[in-house]
Amino acid sequence: MSTAHEPRVKMGQGGFQRWVKLSTDDLPLIRPPKHHMLAHITGGLTSLYDIVKRTKKEEPESEKSLDSSTSDAQNKKDETESTQNNGHTDNNDECSENLNNIEKCIEENNTEKDLQNDSKDGEGDNTDQKEEDSQNEKKDDEGGGEEENISKKDTDSKKNDNGEEEEEEEETTPYTDEEGEFSPEKDMPPLAGRYKYTQILGRGQSAIIIKVLDTFHKDRPLAIKVLHRVYKPIGSQEADILLELQRADPWLHVPFARLLNQFLYGPHYCLVFEYLSPTPLYTHYDQRDIREVTALPHIRDLTVKLLTVLGFLYKQNVIHADLKPENILLKNEEDLSSLMVVDFGNALRNTDEELSLYYSDFELQTLLYRAPEVIFGMKFSLEVDMWSLGCLLAECYLGEPLFMGKSKKEILNKITGLLGPFPREFNDGEYAEEFADFIGRPLSRYQRVENLRKRLNDCKDSTFLMLIERLLTYLPDRRFTPFEAACHPFVACSTPFLYLTPSPGYIRSPRNAQACAALPTAISVNGNNSASESWSQASQQTTC
Repeated sequence: MSTAHEPRVKMGQGGFQRWVKLSTDDLPLIRPPKHHMLAHITGGLTSLYDIVKRTKKEEPESEKSLDSSTSDAQNKKDETESTQNNGHTDNNDECSENLNNIEKCIEENNTEKDLQNDSKDGEGDNTDQKEEDSQNEKKDDEGGGEEENISKKDTDSKKNDNGEEEEEEEETTPYTDEEGEFSPEKDMPPLAGRYKYTQILGRGQSAIIIKVLDTFHKDRPLAIKVLHRVYKPIGSQEADILLELQRADPWLHVPFARLLNQFLYGPHYCLVFEYLSPTPLYTHYDQRDIREVTALPHIRDLTVKLLTVLGFLYKQNVIHADLKPENILLKNEEDLSSLMVVDFGNALRNTDEELSLYYSDFELQTLLYRAPEVIFGMKFSLEVDMWSLGCLLAECYLGEPLFMGKSKKEILNKITGLLGPFPREFNDGEYAEEFADFIGRPLSRYQRVENLRKRLNDCKDSTFLMLIERLLTYLPDRRFTPFEAACHPFVACSTPFLYLTPSPGYIRSPRNAQACAALPTAISVNGNNSASESWSQASQQTTC
């Protein structure tokens, strides 16, 4: 029974092994194509067809080789049988050989005794020769190693040369200047074969923004952020964060610029966005003469939109790290509520791995909107965006930056002159010794609000002043979060965030909510009194 099944097993093994060989040999051929999927797949199939034809031709040759191997095995069996028949002759020969070996052993023993005496005299010479031989062998080995090292260096140099040639090929773009910046021209060919250049929208430290027409979509206007050669790696990071945020908001509730496409143009990383008005938000306020009291309704709507963005980033554990008026653009210039937050080039995830990249120099955020914990070189987190929000809202009310300066000390002078010295917790910062003069006894909250009222041109809206004061709190753990700010009376009067959030945040009870809502009326009733007096009278009735 076993003999009947043996040939089937062998045939099965051979067929399975042949099938595995064909499939494994063809795996590298069917891989992601470079230019066209169909052409590359058909190429892989034709190569598979050639391999099958080749194996069919090789089958008769393999059968012949099997026949020859079986014949050789039979010849070997015949030879072993003949040796067994002639075994007695081989035994006689072996006996004679043993006698000769015994005689040789006796002669060698006699000669060894004579050589022992001579060997004692020649041991010194032999040791010298051995040392010389060992040194020569080491030199030969070292020489061989040097030859191998030279060969390795040659191969490495070839690799480096190849690498440099590839980089030179990428950098040789006709529209890249000597500094690695993209300099477009009017009659240049379309980018990526579809985006026709029209004009430059803006220039930045890391990129240039251009307006293009999408020829694949009825010349739809779009904006492309073309990064400079040095900042090419930043493009992929920004694209990764934007795609992650877009997947988290499929209903488009959060107003931030969406990434439509990305591609490489030589040494430049290109990000395609929807076209927005390049004019910053504060210039629209200037054109419409929206300042101070008339700006408060628009600032309230702006606060709601920005808190939506920051609350979304807070839940996604992402820091924007560059919130400022220049990065808030409008989709429609006639509609101030159609704003979008742009420029996620400095955005980072709130993880130790990414945050530690800034612990060497703490160069994060624009200096005018930089949080104090970053200036002092302390550990920072999501709260830095809330400080920037407070500076931005005050600037929209004033029409100028709240803290103007060209250096860190100038900024700290302006901050402490308005909000008082920093508490002793800032002594833990890396630059605490350099900025030790700005650390002292902090001001009370009443003094801070009064100073803000004077700085904001005698603002009468106490809810707005208290919101700015809580956004500009020194200690990050006491600073407003987006959810607490959304429940503040300045915002809660126009949005139902107070009733939708699980934790009320800043407002602790309905009594406090009613009292805080009555603060603007208290100010209007006490028109003859100052805003600080009306705020103090209302604050006695509530703890908000």
